[in-house]
Amino acid sequence: MTSEEDHEASLPFQKQADKLETGGQRGFTQLQILLLIVAVALLMVWAAALQLYDPTVDQDINEDPPAALDTSEISPAEPEVPATLPPQQVAWRDQALEVLEELSPLLEVLETRAVLQWSPEKYEQLIETLSAGEEAYSAQRFRDARDTYRQALQQANTLMADMPQAFAAYAERGMQLITEKQYAEALEDLEIAALIDPEHKPVQTAINTAQQGEAVDRLLTKARFFIGEEQPAEAIAALQEAASLDPERVDVKAAANEAVRLSRELQFRGHMRNGHAELDRSNFDDAIAAFNKAIGLYPDKAEATIALQAAQNQKTDYELNTIRVEAIDAMEQESWSIAETLYRDALALRPSVAFAEVGLQKAVNYRDKQKQLRTLLNDPARLSDQSVAGYSAAVIAELEADAELPPGLVQAKETLKLQLQEYSRLVPVTLRSDGRSVVSILRGERYRPFRQKMLELRPGTYTLLARREGYRDKRISFEVPLDGEPVTVTIGADEKF
Repeated sequence: MTSEEDHEASLPFQKQADKLETGGQRGFTQLQILLLIVAVALLMVWAAALQLYDPTVDQDINEDPPAALDTSEISPAEPEVPATLPPQQVAWRDQALEVLEELSPLLEVLETRAVLQWSPEKYEQLIETLSAGEEAYSAQRFRDARDTYRQALQQANTLMADMPQAFAAYAERGMQLITEKQYAEALEDLEIAALIDPEHKPVQTAINTAQQGEAVDRLLTKARFFIGEEQPAEAIAALQEAASLDPERVDVKAAANEAVRLSRELQFRGHMRNGHAELDRSNFDDAIAAFNKAIGLYPDKAEATIALQAAQNQKTDYELNTIRVEAIDAMEQESWSIAETLYRDALALRPSVAFAEVGLQKAVNYRDKQKQLRTLLNDPARLSDQSVAGYSAAVIAELEADAELPPGLVQAKETLKLQLQEYSRLVPVTLRSDGRSVVSILRGERYRPFRQKMLELRPGTYTLLARREGYRDKRISFEVPLDGEPVTVTIGADEKF
């Protein structure tokens, strides 16, 4: 590299100053930022060489030159050995490079956010400051370079701080120009705002509004004509096209609401006419459907609500009368579950209707009693248990208290009553044992050792358990018959371990 090229590489910001002076493109490009980084790196390499070069060490003349250098440009003469920098100079130089490293990303952000569009004067001052820093650095006045770079860093930070205010100014002015229908002027300001903050969605939306403004205005005028002619379908079609161009136009939304309202009013009147015609023919469901459509269009209109209520009441009265007839028939057939379902359906149609409340109570009561009677009658042997017998007696007493008890339940009650009497009879039972075993009736009493014991038991199946120390437990079951015939049972633990 020639001395002139080396000098240019050490001044990465000089070209920016030149462009500002000649009126060319302002701001850093990505290529220029790259040149800045390369130049700084070369400066650091050159600085390191100043410190590390030792003139007392001979170089091998056959050694390959460093890859970073262009050997074709090296003079065959002995290179001049640079003097070693004083420590304070080295420190200032390093501080200057640190400031440049902090400054570089700020410059990239400012260029990306179009600083030359919203603050060219301050940016030009920043570039001039950088150029002055470059000159000081080139002359090895590192302290001056450091201080100048710090000044440039402060100017860059000031521009970064100005960015939100600049964005707000351009965005606000662009929005105002849209309201005045000055779409071209608005677009210029909004595009600058978008360069400052590309992620700001309201600005992007406003840019579309400015771009489509004239086309949307023409469609809006056409739609308003159709509304005046009471042709809502045509107006809505034009407004839909306008909304596809700009979904955020408030006046388009307002006109669309007006067109929809007109269409809704015409539909409302048609549904009301259809509903009354169906109601006159007792087609309740069709009438209700028509009135519901009318209410769907205008929920707050009283005429539709009143008409719907009348249709629903007439339908409910008809259905309740049908259910009442079917439920009475189910009660007469003692189909309690069917009757219960019918009465619940009636209450769902009209809560607190008297015939359904009374009928449901009876149907549920008779259904439960029928279930209780079937359970007891299907297993009469359980009546030998005193607790089951007591429960059965309570069920019978409750049924006998009902003067309107249906015939089927009366018959089941009488059958249970007879079975309860049979299983309530006490039968003589003689227990014989060995006088050494402890005998107990499972889920019953326990007896001390005996040779013979007289008991009175209800008919049913019983299990005896005999226990004796040193012998295996013995268990036997026996039946107490319904006919009252005395029973004798012998038991004892007689098998040793």
